[in-house]
Amino acid sequence: LTQEHQRRFPAGALSVEREAIALEALAHSGQTAEAKRRGLAFEAKYPKSIHLPRVRALLTRLGSR
Repeated sequence: LTQEHQRRFPAGALSVEREAIALEALAHSGQTAEAKRRGLAFEAKYPKSIHLPRVRALLTRLGSR
């Protein structure tokens, strides 16, 4: 669903939220390498995001911290 949202609204107001949701979905589906890659990119792209603590916690659980 997050891919569909990105296709329809690539620069939408909810793009940061979409990426945080996508990271959780990737991690829960076993795609940990992709979740780590995108999580690190999220940190760089959105350093002041309200979702950053959630993303960092996910990276810690995945062993990227």
